[in-house]
Amino acid sequence: MSQPCPKILVGDPHQQIYSFRGARDAMQEITATSIMYLNHSFRFGNNIAALANQILHCFKGETNNLTGMNGEGEIGEVCGNHAFIARTNATVFSEAVKLYKKCKIGFAGGIHGYRFDEIVDTYYLYDKQKDKIRNSYIRSFQCYDDLKDFARAVEDWELSSRCTVVEEYRHKIPKLVQDIQKVAVESDKAEIVLTTAHKSKGLEFNKVRIADDFPKLVNNGNLIIKEDVDIDEFNLIYVAITRVKERLMLSESLLEFTENCSSYPNMATFLPDKPRLV
Repeated sequence: MSQPCPKILVGDPHQQIYSFRGARDAMQEITATSIMYLNHSFRFGNNIAALANQILHCFKGETNNLTGMNGEGEIGEVCGNHAFIARTNATVFSEAVKLYKKCKIGFAGGIHGYRFDEIVDTYYLYDKQKDKIRNSYIRSFQCYDDLKDFARAVEDWELSSRCTVVEEYRHKIPKLVQDIQKVAVESDKAEIVLTTAHKSKGLEFNKVRIADDFPKLVNNGNLIIKEDVDIDEFNLIYVAITRVKERLMLSESLLEFTENCSSYPNMATFLPDKPRLV
């Protein structure tokens, strides 16, 4: 900023997803002489753009609309090669368990970035085998119930999801992790690529299937109170759905959101192009 020349800064405040690591939106600290919006995407089509617009308008008050330049874009079931994008590592593990015997699976960025070893250690805490726990943080809890209560108290999505997986698979977990590690292939050789929204940032896929472990946007037919949810969670959903190029399969909660959008105040006027399910 101290350079004596014209400067152009480019950023997307809706892709700020690492606040928990201390990241901040530096663009908000800059006073610009002019602001221009890069609101045309050549990655996806209009139906994907319409869904992104709905989310950003409802929960972040965004008034600049995205326009999809890659045709119409499709929202519906996916089959064949695609990417699966989840909120948590634990959900990625759970999906891998369902798929690893049926098709070639890969993990965006490599399997070791998904902390399956922490699922194993959490299982050892659950099974009262603390001597086998390698992770010092997990070992610091006196018992599994303490860890679970802590996850609930601080609303730790990742830790709570891991507890759910541990209670579902229990003693099978160590062997499952070993088996999945053995069969995992490189992403470019996989039929289904598994990833989290955090790790998917910057990537793109022809077809994407969204997991149902993100915060629900509708509760009893009404939009959730946005102030009750960390703003990064809305950004994560936005990032996840905009990784797709051709066809997007929504989670049940996102389907509920799209099906109820027309009933929300001012939505029909603001967003005439409601995403079309095909």
